[in-house]
Amino acid sequence: MKVKIFEGENYLDADRVRRGERYLEDIVQEWLSENKYIKKIHHIKQSSAGNVDTVTTVISIWYEEKSYDEQVDEEILEKYGARQVLLNHGWSEADIPK
Repeated sequence: MKVKIFEGENYLDADRVRRGERYLEDIVQEWLSENKYIKKIHHIKQSSAGNVDTVTTVISIWYEEKSYDEQVDEEILEKYGARQVLLNHGWSEADIPK
């Protein structure tokens, strides 16, 4: 199991957004969309602390990645289709339905 930890704020005023600061939720969503090899998310934990002016939030995502073979199969499927994945797993041409 792996853990990814994010820290940031979800309450940004317009000036901070103009300066390029990003909402924590957007950062987490971007990371999730870029990590296609996540097999299962086990836990998502969130904790916040701060004062009247600022609140910092920490999010931890506990996850499991796909095995190397699963990743390779996914890439082959994307590039070459299901037939090639089956051949790589020992199927013969005669075994593959037409």
